[in-house]
This record gives sequence, structure tokens and C-alpha cells, in this order.
Amino acid sequence: MRDVLEVLRSLSLFLQKRTTSIIDAKDKLETDMKTLMALKTVDGSSLRAVKKQMSESGAYEGIVLTRVVKDEQSFTQIRLQFIQALVDNLRARFPQYQFLEAGACLGQMMRMSVHCNCDQHVLHLAKLCHVNAAEVLSEFREYKNNTRHLGRSLQTLLQRLCLFPVSSAEWIFVQ
Repeated sequence: MRDVLEVLRSLSLFLQKRTTSIIDAKDKLETDMKTLMALKTVDGSSLRAVKKQMSESGAYEGIVLTRVVKDEQSFTQIRLQFIQALVDNLRARFPQYQFLEAGACLGQMMRMSVHCNCDQHVLHLAKLCHVNAAEVLSEFREYKNNTRHLGRSLQTLLQRLCLFPVSSAEWIFVQ
């Protein structure tokens, strides 16, 4: 379970950073959830080390252990249930996926000059953040067309998104 805690620790530290916003939360959250799901079927480095030590010496950290097939099956079942519960809990704690998707689309376009069809996402975010949607969309399209000029409304939207809560613990204040 140490492997699971490492993933959760990393996500927790990421979310605690002042610079974390809805614009960049999607990628980290998706990566960590995929990692957790993989740990349901693939042993992480810590569990692999424990299993290796037990198979070589029949002990772990000097403590002799007896292995029974039933115990291994029970551990596997508990592991699957535990990790699935964690993933379900993470999914429930974050705003609707469309907000994360919209923020990620806008963030990618702004950072890497990726031309994507984010107009609907930008409109949605502008309405959510109470910024003039028509102005934001116009400025966004101008920005997208290689002017790289942040208009006032688009800048306001980005500033508000940087303050936008990422987890549901703060989400209730936005609604």
C-alpha cells in the first residue's frame, strides 16, 4: 500500500501548490488515477520488494512469515477494493469533468500554441467565471490566430481560473 500512498502524496503536494489551478489539474489527476488503477493489477516497486524479500528468505524485515494461498487471495481482493474506493473518491472530489477538460484545453492552447477547437470550452468557462463571454471568445480567437495578445476579458478569465478551486472541498463556494 506504500505505492498507493506515494501516488496520493504526490497528488496532495501538487494540489497544495499555490500555482495549481483548474487549468493544469486535469493531466495530473488523470495520470494519478491511471497509476492507481494500474496498481490494482501490477505490483508497485514497494510491494515487489516485499514479495521478493519474502520469497527469498521467508521473512520480511527479519520477521518470519508463513504464506498461505488463501491469505494472498484475500490480500488481492482487499487491494482491488481499496484502490477502487480511492479512485471513486478522487472522482467524486473534483469538479465536473467538463470544467477540468475546458481548463486543460485552454491551458494547452495558451502554453504550447496548440490550435484546438476550444471555443465551446472558453464560452463555458467565461460564463462560469462571470466574464463577458462574447468579449472573451473574440479575444480568444484573436489570441489563437497568432497575435498572442491577451485582451482584457481573456486576461480576467485566466486570472479567475487561476483562483478557481480545484477540489470539491472548495467547490461549494463557487456554485
